[in-house]
Amino acid sequence: MIGRLDYLAALGVDVLWLSPLHPTPNIDYGYDGTDYLAVAPEMGTLEIFDRLVAEAGRRGIRIMMDMVMDYTSDAHPWFVQARSSRTSPYHDWYIWADGPPDRPPNNWPAFFSSGSAWSFDVSTRRWYLHYFTHQQPELNWANPAVRRAMHGAMRFWLDRGVAGFRLDVISFLSKPETLDDMPAELLGRAGRHYANGPRLHEYLREMRREVFEHYPGTVALGEGFGLAGDQALDFVAPERRELDLLFLFEISALTFAETGDRQRPSLADIRATLKRWQDMLVPAGAWPTLFLGNHDVARMVDRFGDTAPEHRMASAKLLMTLLLTHRGTPVLYQGDEIGMANPRFEHLSELRDVAVLNAWRKVLADGGDTAALLDRMNRTGRDTGRTPVQWSAGPNAGFTTAPESWIKVNPDFRQVNVAAQEGRADSALEHARALLRLRRERDVLRRGEVRFVDMEHDQVFAYERVLGDERLLVLLNWSDRPCRYPLPGAVAAWTPLPVCSGGTPVSGAVDLRPFDALILEPGR
Repeated sequence: MIGRLDYLAALGVDVLWLSPLHPTPNIDYGYDGTDYLAVAPEMGTLEIFDRLVAEAGRRGIRIMMDMVMDYTSDAHPWFVQARSSRTSPYHDWYIWADGPPDRPPNNWPAFFSSGSAWSFDVSTRRWYLHYFTHQQPELNWANPAVRRAMHGAMRFWLDRGVAGFRLDVISFLSKPETLDDMPAELLGRAGRHYANGPRLHEYLREMRREVFEHYPGTVALGEGFGLAGDQALDFVAPERRELDLLFLFEISALTFAETGDRQRPSLADIRATLKRWQDMLVPAGAWPTLFLGNHDVARMVDRFGDTAPEHRMASAKLLMTLLLTHRGTPVLYQGDEIGMANPRFEHLSELRDVAVLNAWRKVLADGGDTAALLDRMNRTGRDTGRTPVQWSAGPNAGFTTAPESWIKVNPDFRQVNVAAQEGRADSALEHARALLRLRRERDVLRRGEVRFVDMEHDQVFAYERVLGDERLLVLLNWSDRPCRYPLPGAVAAWTPLPVCSGGTPVSGAVDLRPFDALILEPGR
């Protein structure tokens, strides 16, 4: 990571968000830690981490850590002690329930498997709760000792100079008030049942008082899995003193049907969701968080764009233009700046995601169709977004000098990589760099109002950014079809900014090619 900081500085990012780097059995990509105060040996050491923070700071980049505080690994010393005896002082650090060993306490389901969210511990003769795999037992945040330990862990890293935290599934910290069965209609959407428990806001306000208020300028970004969009203000309104930013998943959810299969979301849905965020958050002094890709979903070009060779880079540029010209904090996912797409896994053994591996075992046990599962995972699985960044056309895409990488590299790395796009004015990489420079140079793109120009157009996403006398018009042809779009008549002439490519002005309109993304300003 230290060796790639110059690339990040040239790209123009301010903060590097790291996935969990604590020691871990690695059942779930490091989201199952065993020590909150250490670095996994395969990642480095605390001394190397300090050097990363320092070297990043010299380049104007701050480090944001991923803190997983809803659960630990079952190999964490706390849980090892907790399951050693019911009288252990750590036993109450986790969620337990009594009951016969052949019947879980209720019907709550676990993510990443088709089984129960409860596992029976033979040592204590009790059931323990795990919303995810059985190796990820849920912490009991109602226990003040747990909260003190977590606050201490956060201060440990803030004292080392990190910018703040992405708080993993922060919405799950407070557990439901009873262990009653989940209503049948929620079984397929368990996150709604697990999220926003009765003491969640209490815990977040305490975290603000005990941690963040002592470190001015640091950021608390919460993952709002299971939260409805209209709950956002309860978490990020300034007067609430809870979180600074919140990941909402409404737009990502648009890309999946109820079956979990990929579907292209409609422009109308995307536009309406973004407008609702702007209308809800900004007047209250809160701030949207903008993202289309991350480590939990397939690549954004596959979900929102078009991976056909003639459209892939244009649609990648369009999506990056949306992220970097809207009002809010944009979060870019590694590799999206070069238009990385889903790989094609040829066999289930090439996959690493615990959710897929568990599903595979169940399909095999049931005599089901493994080919259908593989096809689905190639479209929607988390591994599709986690293949190595494609740095070059060399071995393993320049990601590692080892014989092979930890997960396969997308075979298209010889055509799509950083080295091939460096310095090419028409590349997705240089487009992202130019947009980030423009965002820094133009206050209107950071602080300006968003005015949605045309809410009914079925092909073009049009909006203005306005700040005082400054005004920009963004046109996104969200389609693989060309389009002639009439320009707003109140301006005598609109001039495309150099960051754009394509778009042919005609009298009172502009001809847009498939997936064209234009930024225009009033002519002078």
